[in-house]
Amino acid sequence: MSARLEKHPLPAPLFVPALACALGIVAGRYLSCGYLIPAIISGLLLIVAFFIKPLRNLCILLLFVALGCLRWEADTALKSPLQKTLNAKGRVQQVVKLEVLRPLSESSYEVRLKEIAGFPAKDKLRLLDDAALPAGSRLSGLAEITEATRDPILNLFPGLGTGSIRMLTGQDSLSQVPGKENLIIRSTAFINRRLEPLPQKDQDLARALLLSDPISKQAHRESLSRAGISHLIVVSGLHVLMLYLIIITILRFFLPHRLADIAFILVILFFAALNHWAAPISRAILMILVSLAARWLSRPVATKQSLAISFLILILVAPAQLFDIGFQLSFTSVAIIIFAVPHLLPAAETGFFKRNLMYLGEYLLLSLSVALGFCPFTLYYFGTASFNSLIANLLGLPIIYGLLGLALALILVPIKPFYLSFSYVAELWEGWLSFSAALPFHLKDFWLPFSRVAALMALFILFALLIKRRWKVLRYAALPLMALFFTLWFWHIPFRDRIIVFNAGTADCSLIFSGKGESIMIDSGGIYGTRAESSLLDVEDIYQNSWLRQRLLPWLKRNRLQCIDYLLLTHLHSDHASGLPALVKHLRIRNLILSESDLQSEEWQHLSQGLSLSQTRIIAVTDTFSLFFGKQRLKILHPDTSFTAEDENNRSIVCRWDSGKSRSLFTGDLEALGELYLAQKYPHELKADYLKIAHHGSRGSSSESWLDAVKPSEAWITCSRKNVYGFPHAETLNRLQERNIRTLYSYEGSINIPAHQLP
Repeated sequence: MSARLEKHPLPAPLFVPALACALGIVAGRYLSCGYLIPAIISGLLLIVAFFIKPLRNLCILLLFVALGCLRWEADTALKSPLQKTLNAKGRVQQVVKLEVLRPLSESSYEVRLKEIAGFPAKDKLRLLDDAALPAGSRLSGLAEITEATRDPILNLFPGLGTGSIRMLTGQDSLSQVPGKENLIIRSTAFINRRLEPLPQKDQDLARALLLSDPISKQAHRESLSRAGISHLIVVSGLHVLMLYLIIITILRFFLPHRLADIAFILVILFFAALNHWAAPISRAILMILVSLAARWLSRPVATKQSLAISFLILILVAPAQLFDIGFQLSFTSVAIIIFAVPHLLPAAETGFFKRNLMYLGEYLLLSLSVALGFCPFTLYYFGTASFNSLIANLLGLPIIYGLLGLALALILVPIKPFYLSFSYVAELWEGWLSFSAALPFHLKDFWLPFSRVAALMALFILFALLIKRRWKVLRYAALPLMALFFTLWFWHIPFRDRIIVFNAGTADCSLIFSGKGESIMIDSGGIYGTRAESSLLDVEDIYQNSWLRQRLLPWLKRNRLQCIDYLLLTHLHSDHASGLPALVKHLRIRNLILSESDLQSEEWQHLSQGLSLSQTRIIAVTDTFSLFFGKQRLKILHPDTSFTAEDENNRSIVCRWDSGKSRSLFTGDLEALGELYLAQKYPHELKADYLKIAHHGSRGSSSESWLDAVKPSEAWITCSRKNVYGFPHAETLNRLQERNIRTLYSYEGSINIPAHQLP
């Protein structure tokens, strides 16, 4: 048998073509090259590989790159009729029938569309609803479906499904239709019934371990992040491994090994279906299946090979998974364990104490390696990194292992001792989580740019070579890796000659970069879940819930913007000024521009007391003036000494950015009275190529005389697709359309105008 195993090994290394295919998917996504170019390249490579033998291996590798590119194009081309309609219109209202698949949060669910306007459909959507909807619920009635837009500037994560849906009328739960398609739903309901005797918080924890329910994770999000053990409370590859050890051990007591393996495969596939085939689960199952198949066929397969096979299969089946953080972290963790962690195998004669000490050392080394390997990813995506996991995993892992076993036991045998045991161990888990979260080895609000992520990855490879004692490889790789680290760490291309109007909902925030890289931010966004008239008195609440802190701050940090040269707040309404506390706390603001009336207001007096502005120069706008940035200029046009108005919107600062190539006019929430004043007093100053439409497209702004004075070729409207004000109003849109002014909306994605696109 051993001779046979050595004679027929699996070809290696498979991870090289797998990575080449992944590179092709990335190229297909960002280059959007279509089918033709990769198809032509594939044909040429086949010809070269056939006739030139020395280049055959290189050609095969490049063929995998082309295959990945073609697979991405094929995936994007397979759009449903609903997707095509949403791409064209943005949203639709139709009578629908849908089925709830699983909760995503306390107010959103993943659902499958069963029927729309009487026609069958299969799209997955995010249902926004505060009602308690168990898995398997069926809803019907009039609904509004909105496209899942991906902001090209702010969004890092792919959207879920085709879009989001809100039920408008007729939210009547339909009776479930029995059949094979409802097996998963019925099983989920059965598990939930078994868990009902547990206290609610323990139910949530058990559902998290068995069904990927997010409620428990969301309730302990901060503690899990600080402890660095979020992976323990979500169904992942680790849980699949735990289940394998539990189930296969039990089955082999009663069945032959081959039958036990088959039974386990059926159970684990059903478990994956219950958890909607999440990428980490699919990865773990594929690796186990490859290993089992290799053992049955007496063909040796290294763990790195099974990892490569599962990676290749998953990205070919669903290429969009490659950009999912769960997918990336799952494969990264296993790759670190396989490639970077040395195995300290004690000799047979090693004493009990020394042997266990070596096992503990290997475990700590593994935990340290995984924590270091995860660090670049978590800092890039979440701005956090935790080394508390080195301690938290010591007891956290066996506790979760015990909870998972108890959860399975009370599903199969629902007796009181199991329920009591689960609650007791759950209390132990919460205590350990609190202790681990209180440890000091944690970074927060520390986002890294991609170049520095790549630099840390190069440094980690060097670390892995050192601890694995690969001296021959180090001899040639150490210097290039260190050079790569320093190059990537300090490499930075600053923004220049660019205007970005951010997608901040029904709020304003724009960022201008001069030709020399100086930054001018105009307004700073709003507060989630509040109206524009909300008070700015509670500084801490503004900081915690501001759009800028939650969405824009990570982008600013990833792009190495440590300071804002000029921050101009057009007025102190919450949809324009709410990002100020977050900016002051995390970045340096060199100059803050406010109108004199705002500086004298009671609201500013209260707000400024909660801010540290000692290093910020405050500029009061009392009349028109200009700031020069080389040959470029920011000109303040309004308000001046002659203008008075009771309405704060009409006292909004109006400014014009002259880039040398174009003029862009920013108007805050200026209304008709202010527009009329400016049109009469400064008619020659208003002409602009770009116009940020005042007051989010309100009918009370953008009058005909104003638009005729500005004569823009392009207009920008800052609002959410659906808002309580009904912005933009039809009257404003009609006036823009009558003048053939191209109109862009921030809800379609942040508006990014680089220098080469300026007229």
